[in-house]
Amino acid sequence: METDDLLKRYALGERDFAVANLIGANLTGANLTGANLIGAYLSDASLRLTNLIGVNLRLANLSGVNLRLANLSGANLSGANLSGANLSGANLSGANLSGANLSGADLRLSALKLADLSGTNLKLANLSGANLVGANLSGASLRLANLSEVNLSEAKLKLVDLSGADLSGADLSERNLDGANLSGANLGGANLQRASLAEAKLVGADLHEANLSEANLSEANLTKADLSRTDLSRANLCEANLTEANLSKTNLHKTNLRGAILREADLIGSNLSEVTLREADLVNADLSEANLREAKLVAANLLEAELSRADLCEANLSRANLRRANLSKANLIRAVLVQADLSEANLINVDWAETDLSGALLTGAKLFGACRSGLKTDGVICEWVDLSAKGDGSQIVHLTPDTAGEFFSETSPTVRLEVDTLLDHDAHFALAAIYRQLARRYSLLKTPPSVEVGRRKTVLTFTVEHNEQLLPTVCVVVAPFKDAEDTWQNLMLLGEKTATRSLPDSYAQFEQAHQIRATLERILDKRFNETVFFQAPVQITTTDSRGKQVSIDRGQNLFARAWQPVSLPH
Repeated sequence: METDDLLKRYALGERDFAVANLIGANLTGANLTGANLIGAYLSDASLRLTNLIGVNLRLANLSGVNLRLANLSGANLSGANLSGANLSGANLSGANLSGANLSGADLRLSALKLADLSGTNLKLANLSGANLVGANLSGASLRLANLSEVNLSEAKLKLVDLSGADLSGADLSERNLDGANLSGANLGGANLQRASLAEAKLVGADLHEANLSEANLSEANLTKADLSRTDLSRANLCEANLTEANLSKTNLHKTNLRGAILREADLIGSNLSEVTLREADLVNADLSEANLREAKLVAANLLEAELSRADLCEANLSRANLRRANLSKANLIRAVLVQADLSEANLINVDWAETDLSGALLTGAKLFGACRSGLKTDGVICEWVDLSAKGDGSQIVHLTPDTAGEFFSETSPTVRLEVDTLLDHDAHFALAAIYRQLARRYSLLKTPPSVEVGRRKTVLTFTVEHNEQLLPTVCVVVAPFKDAEDTWQNLMLLGEKTATRSLPDSYAQFEQAHQIRATLERILDKRFNETVFFQAPVQITTTDSRGKQVSIDRGQNLFARAWQPVSLPH
């Protein structure tokens, strides 16, 4: 049918042009409102700016057609072939495109509000900036489609295939994407707040910096997905698969991950405070420097997990599997580890004050620098521990059921300085100044000493983390006093008799402490040697973690005779 013939017949009131052959026709700007073009052949035709309101184009062939800026509102395009068509800026509001083929079509900035796109093929289509408010995309295929900055509010997306699609920055808040295929999709920066993605496929999807707060991702497959810096706070990820997923620096506050699979997942620096990880699989997961305060990890599998410097304060790890996990320098203060398996775990320099280890398995644990005071250890099972500084097995301590309880009930070691005079205000100021400078150089002095001022004496008590720090601490804290030199001579004798390995470091600290004191004398414009407090005799007493005390009497070499190396149970 010729174009002119069609337009003349339409002008005369005819509307039925079913199966018309209009291949390559130029109908630019024409008015064909309400025309019946069922099964018509319009491939490669130009319908730019054409008025096609309410037109019936069901099963029509519109491949490669130019419909740019055309008005197709309310049109019936169900089952039509629109592959490669140009529909950019077109108005398709309320149109029926169910089952249509729009593969490779250009739908940029098009209006598809309330359109029916169920079961439609939109593979490789460009829908960037399109308005799909309230559109029905259930069961549609949008594989590798460009949906950047699309408005999908109130759209129906159940069982939609969005694999490989570009949805960066898209608004999918509160949308139902249950069972949707989003594998390989780009959802970076997308808004998915309170969206439902239950059982959705998100394998390898890019969700970095997306908003998924309060979203439902239960049983979703997020294997190898990028969720870095994503907001997943209060989301439901119960039984989700996050194997090898990137969750670094992600917000998972109060998220439900019960029974989730997080094997080899990257959770470095993430916020997991108050998260639920009950019975979760975290084998080989990296949680270093993560915030897990008050987290629920009951019966979680953390076999060989990386938890160095993680904050697990008040976390519940009852019955958790932490075998060979790295918890070095982690915060486990007031954590619950009842019946947890910590065998061969790295607990070097861990802070676990007031931790409940009742019934825990600790055989083979690396415990160098771990304070063993203030722990609840009823029923602890431990045959041996590694106390070597590097956890290399060079210092093994064997335990029995009888000695294990004693081993895990030690107190914090202390250094006590008893100064034979009262502490006046000037001396107090000078003492605080030098200890402040010393603390800046030496991590040993983590906290100021407790000070007791009696009628005739002043007592300074320093608390350290483990026995190996006692001698270096003595070297540093005695620096302001006249008795410092005599103290060092006693320590030198001790070193010669016991070959104490910590003394070389102590000597360097002692020399530097003297340099600091000399500097402070000039700064404070008052020599320590002229202050009565620092001239007074000092009695030093060290108390190790087992409660054994050693005294250094002024001017006497009693320290070397009194000191005996700490004997641990074998």
